Amino acid sequence: MFYMCQIFTICVRTVANLQRCEQEEGGGNGQERRKGSRDFVEIGGCGCGCGCGRGVRFSSMVVDGFVGFAMVVIDGGREIVDEFLRSAIPLSFLSLSNTRRKNTILLSIHLLKSNYYLIGTEPGVVSGHQGFRSFLLNFNTSLRFTSIFPTESMSTQGPSTSSASSPFSTPRWKFDVFLTFRGEDTRNSFASLLYTALKQKGVLAFIDEKMERGKHILREIFEAIEGSRFTIVIFSRNYVSSAYHLEELVHIVGCREKTGMRVLPVFYNVNPSDVRRQSGIFAEAFTKHEERFKGDMEKVQMWRAALTEVANLSGWHLQDGNLSESIKSIVEIISQHLRSSFTSITRNFIGIDSSMEELFTFYSNFKDNVCMIGICGIGGSGKTTLARVFYENFHRYFGGSSFIANVREYSEKFDLLQLQQLLLADILEEKDADIRNVYHGVNMIKKRLCQKKVLIVLDDVNKLDQLENLAGEHGWFGLGSLIIITTRDKHLLDHHGVHKIYKPNPLNNDDALKLFCLKAFKKEQPDEGYMQLSQDVVCYANGYPLALITFGSFLLGRTMDTWKSALDIFKKFPKKEIFDTLKVSYDGLEDMWKEIFLDVACFFRGKMKDQVIEILETCGFDAKIGIQVLMDKSLLTIENDTLQMHDLLQEMDKEIVRRESREEPGKRSRLWLHKDLFHVLMNKTASKTIQAIVLDKPGGDEAYQHIESYSEVFSKMCNLRLLIIDNVHILKGLNHLSNKLRLLDWHGYSSKCLPSRFQSKELVELKLQFSKIEYLWRGVKYLDKLKLINLGHSLNLIRTPDFTGVPRLEKLCLSGCINLVEIHPSIGQLSKLTVLNLEFCRSLINLPSSMDGLRLDSVHDEFENSAVVKATKIMRTYDDSNVAEHSASWSFPGETERDLDCLAVA
Repeated sequence: MFYMCQIFTICVRTVANLQRCEQEEGGGNGQERRKGSRDFVEIGGCGCGCGCGRGVRFSSMVVDGFVGFAMVVIDGGREIVDEFLRSAIPLSFLSLSNTRRKNTILLSIHLLKSNYYLIGTEPGVVSGHQGFRSFLLNFNTSLRFTSIFPTESMSTQGPSTSSASSPFSTPRWKFDVFLTFRGEDTRNSFASLLYTALKQKGVLAFIDEKMERGKHILREIFEAIEGSRFTIVIFSRNYVSSAYHLEELVHIVGCREKTGMRVLPVFYNVNPSDVRRQSGIFAEAFTKHEERFKGDMEKVQMWRAALTEVANLSGWHLQDGNLSESIKSIVEIISQHLRSSFTSITRNFIGIDSSMEELFTFYSNFKDNVCMIGICGIGGSGKTTLARVFYENFHRYFGGSSFIANVREYSEKFDLLQLQQLLLADILEEKDADIRNVYHGVNMIKKRLCQKKVLIVLDDVNKLDQLENLAGEHGWFGLGSLIIITTRDKHLLDHHGVHKIYKPNPLNNDDALKLFCLKAFKKEQPDEGYMQLSQDVVCYANGYPLALITFGSFLLGRTMDTWKSALDIFKKFPKKEIFDTLKVSYDGLEDMWKEIFLDVACFFRGKMKDQVIEILETCGFDAKIGIQVLMDKSLLTIENDTLQMHDLLQEMDKEIVRRESREEPGKRSRLWLHKDLFHVLMNKTASKTIQAIVLDKPGGDEAYQHIESYSEVFSKMCNLRLLIIDNVHILKGLNHLSNKLRLLDWHGYSSKCLPSRFQSKELVELKLQFSKIEYLWRGVKYLDKLKLINLGHSLNLIRTPDFTGVPRLEKLCLSGCINLVEIHPSIGQLSKLTVLNLEFCRSLINLPSSMDGLRLDSVHDEFENSAVVKATKIMRTYDDSNVAEHSASWSFPGETERDLDCLAVA
């Protein structure tokens, strides 16, 4: 049954305001009090259904201290009013602070021809969604009330908090510009050109060209005005002859007063003075209005006042002709104000302004289609903050919106079906979406959202199926939709075909210092005497927002001594918040990528990419693919062909290794510090846990330049796969090395030969430069995978070993072995040998004839079958005493490097 509507106002005020309430609101239809220590309830209204009751309209409703409801009830249904009073007014709200009362959310509902405002007071929380929710009024046998949920307020400087806010006290814009004009005068000329220019500049303008005239038109126009930052009023010859446009103008003036909306008049082919004074053709129009509305002259006077007020504002006076310059000027002014609004929007988010503008500008170029943007970076880099700020400030531009936070974590605990239900519930504002399974959910999303312009944020996505089942294709959504995906995995975005991948940049030094100080000092500059200490911490954080916030919070109120030791504390004991956030990326890696990541962090940061790939591939890793995966996940970068990573990522990786055994380095998988290796060797604490030892040269630290150890220590490292060290001297010779070694690089190796029991079928590279090797091994040693032997500058080497067991050898470097006199004849069996370096092998006189079959390089035809010439060709000798003994005087100019690995014959 359809009922006529009456207007009642339910007011909640403090008892101290009783007298003022009665004076302002009047007696009304009746009163009912709920007495308490502080509050009471008053019901009032004219009862005629006209909507004239004080407090119903926004202008008189929002007064200091007011909290309550303006509602529509059914004529003759007083029991419904009683039911509403019992169920809808939360008494607990009355005890909230005045600050919370002033933040009451205001929304509007529309019934019949009238536009009334409904204020809700009950705060609430909805997981995964922030934004306005409408009251639900069902006209059945009773009224059903559903509370509003407040918008979540965010800050880069701290955790999110929820609070309600009025869209008029803190404007929430749906459009950038509202255009009001008389269609018959300007629709196909100036107004159309201006609208097109605004659109091309990325300005979202409302124009009513697609709206059908009817009883609801004014209501929809008012909504658009209230949701616009700017209004451009185009006064033309016939503008004031329309009562519709004059009503618009009154509402525009009201919004200008309440929201600070900027109004820009354009006088198109009319005299501004005539508009202000309602003279000339405008006087004729108002004469007709006064005749038509002679029973409501107050309305006509409101029209005149509004017209005069707007016409007195600064604007443009245009005549037919070249309008392009004027349009350009108008668009530029609007654009400038919108650009400055980013600073206002993001004032609590340091360093985010340019990112916001870049995302919005990119979307503006796609807003006639469906746009997908990915925000990619390591955890704590600001991805979610950027997405949230964008969502909070622009979701009102869309017909529906949803922010689904922590998709990765949510998917681990629940399933995609629940995420689909949440997405549809947010956008369609339906409590429960009837979805039977994930496949049905996909079809439901396509069917319900394909004609709807939506803004969707999928935060912290880590698997492709999450995207495929929540935002699988562009065609699922209406034109103008925007899908924002935050993730740590660039490859996932590439696979999904997003239009743009945005990586948040680290904060610059000034912004980083400001953010750090806001946490450490509660202001933007450090206290006196703390500037250098603050800059040291900021430098270590290297622009990483989470670290700046965490370090600043830790140091707040700490002593100067704590500040002075802060960096040592942070490096030795990584903050849990940072470690846990970054470790999520590590935990999501496959096992092989984890090993590569740890190796690079512990050993190879800053090393040449190709060199590191070669080393890792000797360890059996798919290094090229692995490094690309780590780059896609924002864990590695390439700078000048070297591998780089953030300091805190490197510290996180090293901490993972340290946690394998906090007290005993010998029980860790990797050793990279001289002091740790010294501890293990001297205390004989090695274990099978050790996989890799890589030490840079100890530099000026004499204590570690010549470490002495006992050979049995290495016998415990049975799983050692990578050994790169300098000047570790073994007492009584070395009699054991791991048979799982893939790379052995021991500069200054002190034993006469390799251990007799060393038989690693996994060894790929053997580098023993500047060693004390006299012979590499006796007899035949089967090293099936060995590709490189470098014994350069091993002065004690007299003869090479038998090469029969190394059929895959490709490079043999013997440069600087000045006492080498014999090369074993089995070298001729090395069919894969391409590089042989005999530079400065002064004692080498005769070469085995078996070398004749080696394909080291092409030579002149007359010497094609001469093995001696082939070998001599790649020799460099500057010893004049030996020149006559060589069959050809082949020499190669150039500097000789001390540690030349090999000489490639190209």
